[in-house]
Amino acid sequence: MTSATPSVSGFWGGIYFYPENVSEPVNFDAEFMQAAEMLSGNITETNTIDPDGGVLLASVIDGEITGSEIRFTKRYTNGSEKHDVRYVGTLSQDSNEISGQWSILTFTGTFVMTRDAGKPIETQTRRAHKRVTEPA
Repeated sequence: MTSATPSVSGFWGGIYFYPENVSEPVNFDAEFMQAAEMLSGNITETNTIDPDGGVLLASVIDGEITGSEIRFTKRYTNGSEKHDVRYVGTLSQDSNEISGQWSILTFTGTFVMTRDAGKPIETQTRRAHKRVTEPA
């Protein structure tokens, strides 16, 4: 890992939003493992899309980080949801928040993640939701 590539390894809490309020926002937990610029990990989220997936959906991620830009692909591993979701975001200057867009083909939405740092995920996702929904 170069000095220009900060570490994002560890636990993160987040929330993603659908465009034009198509569906309610979804909370998720992520664990990132970083080796140099390569990124891998797992995401667990509340199941709001797959009647065969159970209460939670699990996925694996594979991606990269270059400077403050982070890119990864999320692949669902349970239920009938097997599509890929691409995420592109920007790491904050203090390396404690990532915000950006997710996409499936031409369908896109936004997301925000914050380092868990031992804080309850519910508190973090409320703060993330407030940050994304506040007027600019």
